[in-house]
Amino acid sequence: LMQRTITWLATTLLFLIMLNACTGLQNRPETKSPKTSTIKTTPTSTELSSAQPAPKKPSPVNRTQLILEPLLKKESYAAALELLRKERAAGLPEQAIAEEYLLTINGALAKSNALLAAKDYSRAGLLLQSVLLGYPEDPELIRQVGTTREELSTQITDCADELMETGLVAYRAEDFSAALDIWQQVLAFAPDHAEALKAIQTTEMQLANLRSLDDKQTTPVN
Repeated sequence: LMQRTITWLATTLLFLIMLNACTGLQNRPETKSPKTSTIKTTPTSTELSSAQPAPKKPSPVNRTQLILEPLLKKESYAAALELLRKERAAGLPEQAIAEEYLLTINGALAKSNALLAAKDYSRAGLLLQSVLLGYPEDPELIRQVGTTREELSTQITDCADELMETGLVAYRAEDFSAALDIWQQVLAFAPDHAEALKAIQTTEMQLANLRSLDDKQTTPVN
């Protein structure tokens, strides 16, 4: 009987110990791991610009085409020819912009022919001189141009001759100021024109003499 009692007590004590241990685990407060806070940062403009690809710069050919397009639409052929000359001097091959080159040259020739037909020799001479200065050097382009350098030079000379004759008519009518204005138009596209230079010099001397004579006549005699 003693032995059974001891066994019962031992079993009961073991049960109580296990029950107490289970109860302690259930009532134990949970330990939460600390949360790590994430700080959101707004990217700076420098970071954004470095992340985005930089815009591509237009090539010399594309840049020239973009500038030429509005000039050709307005028929500003002299300005277009000046641009082509500068690009050629900077090393841009004429064949790279062959289409634009031919449009500019042949468009300028067509406009100069219209000016010649209207007897506007001053503007025609200026435009023809621009064509001569911007005349292509590439043999393939030269074959597609509507005129030669020699023909251009002849047309420029014809414009100068017409203006010289018109100026002479004004000079003979003693309209010296008009004569000077007309002959100076020749120098605008033919700065070395010998006859125009001589005519201008002679007329300016004559005008100076006339002014001197007028001054003497209006000066009171003491």
